[in-house]
Amino acid sequence: MAYAQNFIEMNMERRYEATSYADKFLNERIAQVRANLEDSEQRLVTYAREREIIDLDSKLDTLMQTLNTLNQKLAQVEADRIAMESEYAAKIREGRSLEARIKRLESAILALRDRSTDYQVLKRELDTNRKIYDNLLQRMKEVSIVSGIVSNNISIIDQALVPGYPFKPNLSRNLTFALGVGLAAGILLIFLFEHLDDTLKSGEEVESHLQVPVLGFIPFVASRPSASPDETFISLSAADNPRSPLAEAARSVATSLSFSTVEGTPKTMHVTSPSPGEGKTVVATNLAIALANAGNKVLQIDADLRSPSLHHMFDLPNTSGLTNYLTGNTRPTDIVQSTRVAGLVVITSGPLPPNPVELLASARMFELMSLITERFDFAIIDGPPIIGLADAIVLSKLARSTIVVATIGHTRYGNLDGAMKRLRTANANVVGAIVNRFDQSRRRQGYGYGYGYRYDYHYSYDYGTQDQTAKLSGRA
Repeated sequence: MAYAQNFIEMNMERRYEATSYADKFLNERIAQVRANLEDSEQRLVTYAREREIIDLDSKLDTLMQTLNTLNQKLAQVEADRIAMESEYAAKIREGRSLEARIKRLESAILALRDRSTDYQVLKRELDTNRKIYDNLLQRMKEVSIVSGIVSNNISIIDQALVPGYPFKPNLSRNLTFALGVGLAAGILLIFLFEHLDDTLKSGEEVESHLQVPVLGFIPFVASRPSASPDETFISLSAADNPRSPLAEAARSVATSLSFSTVEGTPKTMHVTSPSPGEGKTVVATNLAIALANAGNKVLQIDADLRSPSLHHMFDLPNTSGLTNYLTGNTRPTDIVQSTRVAGLVVITSGPLPPNPVELLASARMFELMSLITERFDFAIIDGPPIIGLADAIVLSKLARSTIVVATIGHTRYGNLDGAMKRLRTANANVVGAIVNRFDQSRRRQGYGYGYGYRYDYHYSYDYGTQDQTAKLSGRA
């Protein structure tokens, strides 16, 4: 309040000082103009006295009237001269006298005008100074009147009060707002990620898209004994450690297959996947090992003639294989190779051909399938992916059953739907699906679970008295 009152008083003092300054300035200016006015009047009077000018305007009017009168008389004389010739001589003398008189009057007028020039200048200066003087007097009177009036354009509307608490920032309100915005943004991001993520997330979704039952779940296992090579451990896990989770899962799938048809486990099974990287070779190999460990004679064929990998799994040569037989260069017995798993033999792909589909659809391939059903209890065909290739469609027609491998978090809805559409178009007998790389630690209620696919995994388990922990670069 004191600051405002002092500001008002200071503003009034400034206005009063400004008025006093204007009054002082006008007084000084009036004194100067008054002196100029008096000087102008004195010079005008002196000049008129020296030039014997009493009243310049009235004297000029008198002279002009006299001149006009004389001109009239001259005109009359001229008329009389013409009219009265006899009086010409006398008249000519009064005319010359009048002309001389007129000349003298004209000279007097011209001289008076010459003298009046300076007079007029002095008179105009006098009039100007008189007007300035009058205006200054008028302004001085106005300032005197205004200076006597106490006025101010500043007033106190409301007194400022000391606040009892800070107006900003409002911590509780800001925290509440931030919490609400954070929750809303988090929920929005969750829905956005769910909408953008078009990969499979549960076994129920696999059954919904394929319209076939899930035969089992294969867990991802990334540990190995230090003596086992990286590229063979996952595929041979069921053989090296029959009590491991992978071996248990393979046996569970084999059991489910025994109920997949009215005849029991199909004799020939084509294992495929919608797209590359789904792990179908690992699933097919462990399934073959599980069937062989049950006392069956099992043959596994690497029919992926574009990107074969079975010979890597068992560390076998691939110089002679399926393509050698299909081109007619060798016999079936020459391409079959034994493995370290009792009851399991394999046929590798052999040299890669330029025309895989034509070889797989040939009569030689049909003959090979007939021989297989006669000499083996079960045959598992490891085929290529379905999307983009016709090889898998041909193999699905040759085998009695087809098994689709899907990976949670990797297989996309569109690929899975497209794969099933192609298989149904070919009238393939799809008996079920296998969910690969199932993460048991992230499993939720029912089939729902999350899964992140990688080629490098870290996994440890303690089964019985055996502790195995290591790192593996998986190969699908």
